[in-house]
Amino acid sequence: MRNYNIPDSDYSLDPELELYLMNIENLSISDELYLTARLKKLNEHLKEKEEEPFYFYITFKNKDTGEIETHRTNFITEKNANAVSIIIPYFDMLEEKAEEILKLGNIRDRYSISYIPKKNGKRRQIEKPDDILREYMRELLDVFSNKMNFLFPKNAFAYIKGRNTKQMAEIHKNSIEFLTFDIKDFFHSCSLQLILKSMSKVYPFCMIDPSVLRTILLPCMYRYNNRLVLPQGAPTSPMLSNIAMIPTDIKMQYVFKDFVYSRYSDDIIISKDRYEITDPRGRLWPKTKFLYKIFRENGFRINEDKTHSGSKYSGGFSMVGMYINPEGNITLGHKTKQVLKAMIWSFLADVKNGKKRTKKEVQKMAGKIGHYKYIEPDYVEMIIKKYEEKTGINYFKAVKDILNS
Repeated sequence: MRNYNIPDSDYSLDPELELYLMNIENLSISDELYLTARLKKLNEHLKEKEEEPFYFYITFKNKDTGEIETHRTNFITEKNANAVSIIIPYFDMLEEKAEEILKLGNIRDRYSISYIPKKNGKRRQIEKPDDILREYMRELLDVFSNKMNFLFPKNAFAYIKGRNTKQMAEIHKNSIEFLTFDIKDFFHSCSLQLILKSMSKVYPFCMIDPSVLRTILLPCMYRYNNRLVLPQGAPTSPMLSNIAMIPTDIKMQYVFKDFVYSRYSDDIIISKDRYEITDPRGRLWPKTKFLYKIFRENGFRINEDKTHSGSKYSGGFSMVGMYINPEGNITLGHKTKQVLKAMIWSFLADVKNGKKRTKKEVQKMAGKIGHYKYIEPDYVEMIIKKYEEKTGINYFKAVKDILNS
């Protein structure tokens, strides 16, 4: 029988209850009622001993408001327990496949290393998994994304289906003052220990045997500076980094409950509808500085070179590739608009002059323009129409012809 990560204690289930559970048709002793009874009895037992019950975080969508909420609780409903019993076989399957991979030898040897230049002139190391690891990672992602009824806290926006940068900017548009910063070496800061610690506090992972979780995560980790961390370049790293950040996101939301807090991967934004982030000299107020402590406690370092504060009334404020103007409207910003115009003009001019472009180039361009159109549709459509008239080339037809060729 699978261990559900409920701490050991000096009591057992009532014999009548255990017999009842074992004799219900199609209900094994590891199913939802057993899990609910175990947890309830454990909490009663700990209460008698005046010890703190087993608390965890659970995120769900409120049926009445439609809002995503995260609560701290020590009670699991029969519905939640049933959901755990349903996903247990998937974790068993992942554990078996992970063990097979681990038997093949050193996981580190299954990654190929490459480097890409950074804006500061340094190089970023990329660790790409081989085909065996990549296939396993796809299966893990399928379980975590499609087999589990699992939601991330509402202030996380990266790598989550149905959430994006524009939605993130929207929650800040009524603010006046902003603070943006990012986390240094983000994926390499998300260690195996940190992810497991986070899972121990978050439903439904907190109900799974920690040794099982450790085993299924090991093929997704890379040894870097003598620590097992998330590799740059692995398909599982984005989701696992979000899981690692859940306690930090919740604590930031609680500590800065009078502010607007959001995170897109390693990019953090805090804003306020009053001037309470910096003092008149532009220095962070003590409460705002406290955020450094919250991130340090969880093993993260803030990149102070990329920490910026400002007001939308001082010409607007830029965040995650967008711009909030003094009126509170979300736009592309001047620099992005210049890039957009150059991109569309050069493409249409190339088509007109018979200069060929590859499918990969056109896919990349069309993706960027589609993203820009999502942010500021009227402006993008105006630019496309303007340059179509100048060149006599239909943008959408030209893109379609190249992609279908």
